Amino acid sequence: MKGKSIAACVAGMVLAVALAVTPATAEVKRGDYFITVLTGPSSGIYFPIGGAFSTFIGSLGYKTSATATGATVENINALLTGQGELAIAMADSVIQAVESFGAYEGKNPPKICAR
Repeated sequence: MKGKSIAACVAGMVLAVALAVTPATAEVKRGDYFITVLTGPSSGIYFPIGGAFSTFIGSLGYKTSATATGATVENINALLTGQGELAIAMADSVIQAVESFGAYEGKNPPKICAR
């Protein structure tokens, strides 16, 4: 069951990336944009998944890279400070950030989008 959940999550993220990087109306010079994908430690499973996202985004014409990080909390903080455009994050941490509890106790809720 765990494998199916991971596969479903990855499929959903790929779809979200495809929708997010597709221009709605105007022609976009994709090569003018650099998208940093924040992953997790290079020894973990999310680093190669983030690398796959980066490869896919690059195939659409964007400049991109996957960056190893300390995982979810670091990824959310990096998004908020403009150090990345796309991040892998665990749902429980995203909820903590949005609702300002746990690791985000007393902090203003971030403006992030989860898919």
